[in-house]
Amino acid sequence: QVEDRCRLAMLLLALADRDDDRAAAVYADVMGVRTKHMRKDILFKSAAFWYDRDTADVTNGMNVHHFTEWLHAQDPVQHLPDEYVMAGRVSVLLRGVGAAFGVKVQTAQAWRPHAEALLRREDAVARRILAQERANPATFSTA
Repeated sequence: QVEDRCRLAMLLLALADRDDDRAAAVYADVMGVRTKHMRKDILFKSAAFWYDRDTADVTNGMNVHHFTEWLHAQDPVQHLPDEYVMAGRVSVLLRGVGAAFGVKVQTAQAWRPHAEALLRREDAVARRILAQERANPATFSTA
């Protein structure tokens, strides 16, 4: 659906801008991701890992396996809408192929022009989504 694509585009732009707070808010408030404790720092790291990058600032220097275990131990995901699973997997796979060739790929930057174009084209949908977000913000935990 176009609404789901717009929501994902909003996340990609927040990640590409390196706006950690906005990325966590979009992941929870706009995309509907729910974790046990709703820790903003973990929501950001999860969003950044699945949809953008696996740099040390995100993974704390851990490999993919240890990092995903650590994420789960810190604040387990209770709900991740199916509409966003494949995009996250593709992002991780593209970065894996890049790593095989010694290339660091940050998918949010690569997808930025497409995300911006979608949100311009679907401006009315994007505005409606943002209005819903403002009306129903998630409650975050800091620890």
